[in-house]
Order: sequence, then structure tokens, then C-alpha cells
Amino acid sequence: PVMLTFPLNTVLFGSVARATTSTQNVVVSNLGTANLVLAAPTITGSGRVDSQPAKYTVTGNTCPIGGTGLAPLATCTITVTFAPTATGNQTANLNVNASNAATRTLLVTGTGT
Repeated sequence: PVMLTFPLNTVLFGSVARATTSTQNVVVSNLGTANLVLAAPTITGSGRVDSQPAKYTVTGNTCPIGGTGLAPLATCTITVTFAPTATGNQTANLNVNASNAATRTLLVTGTGT
């Protein structure tokens, strides 16, 4: 079997000034015994890139998409960028989908200042 895991359930950006950006890396691990076949990570919720006022985007991804997948006991990294356009708490979800494991969702949160 495969096992899609993250070290944390929330990606915390803290306070970020408007018109600037901050990035956080999310480590994805396959703790199973079979390859983990991943789809491209997505951002959903009010903080996705095409909604206002939050601006979260996936700006980097070392995880193999499709193909043979992430090997057992291997890790990869997804980079999320927060570029607030307003002040206040702003949240979204980072979704990591695998064709042979349950989808995992992480809360992404930051505060525009």
C-alpha cells in the first residue's frame, strides 16, 4: 500500500506585508511500500490565486506528476507562495491528490499586514 503524509496539517505564513511575497515548503512523504502516483497540487478556497483578497499559489513542485510516481520512503517538496493584497487573516487549502491514495488537504493561512 501507499501512504501520503505531511509533517504538519497547516501551512503557516504568519504576517506578510501587502505587495510582498512569502514562500513555504511542504514536504510530501510516501511512507508506504508502493509508488505514490500524484496529480499536480492545487489551491482551493477563498485564498486561491484568482480570488480576492488572498493570493496563494503553488510556485514550485519537485513531486513527480503521474508516471511511476513517488517511490516508497521517498519525499518531495511543494512550494506555496503567499502574496496578500489586503490586510487580515487569509486562508485557503492546499490539495495533494494521488490516484492510489486518499486526497490530503492542508490548511494554508497567513495574515496580510
